[in-house]
Amino acid sequence: MKTIRYALNDLEYIMAYSYEGSRLTTISEATGLNKTTVYNILQTLQEYGYVKKEDGSNKYVLGDKLLGLTGYILETSDFKTIAMPTMEALIKSTGQTINLMMLLGNRGYYAAILKPFGISTRSQIGESEHLYCSAVGKAILANLPEDQVNLILEMDPLIKRAPKTIVDRQTFFNELQVTQKRGFAIEDEENYDNSRCVAAPIFSKKKLVGSISISGSSSGVPINSFIEFSYLIQKAAKEIGNRLENSDKEALET
Repeated sequence: MKTIRYALNDLEYIMAYSYEGSRLTTISEATGLNKTTVYNILQTLQEYGYVKKEDGSNKYVLGDKLLGLTGYILETSDFKTIAMPTMEALIKSTGQTINLMMLLGNRGYYAAILKPFGISTRSQIGESEHLYCSAVGKAILANLPEDQVNLILEMDPLIKRAPKTIVDRQTFFNELQVTQKRGFAIEDEENYDNSRCVAAPIFSKKKLVGSISISGSSSGVPINSFIEFSYLIQKAAKEIGNRLENSDKEALET
């Protein structure tokens, strides 16, 4: 049992720092296990596809097996099932891509993505997203305690990823305050070039569970259109939250 517990501790650490990868020495220091024990555990996890080494480095990241399991969990979750009718209505009314993100620990994962016919998307179900530069991510961060946001930014620091990525910490926290007050987040070429997105947080029983967004190209949709979409996305988020709460009530009654 101890070995399983140690393996899970190592895996959780790698998950927390999966953006940048984790070295054996760092994992050993963080978990309190000696290097030999950590090495043996990592070798087993690597053999079964749960972790892998980054190309050309000694850093460990999540393996395809674990990412596949994450995708399966998100694909079959009640969260996605309950949100789907709302997402389908949104794509019909806006003609844009609709993204659903689930908050798991300190990470956001895409639980569902609906896109118009013929439109490609860089994001995939089960993938984690940089929270600081995406609308779905900022909608989540704006509603988390500041100490938790600081922890997330330590793991995934503010790095310029697109023309308008916010990299100044104070400016970023000001953005989160504005986002929290108005009830929705806007991303305008902060995560990808030629990309715009508006998102709102989803709450169930006053607990933050994820976010939903409308996204499209900045060349194809004026910024004013996305501001108009803010009403639709807030309404959608509230609708999903209410359905989640009703679903929980029905589960208790049966």
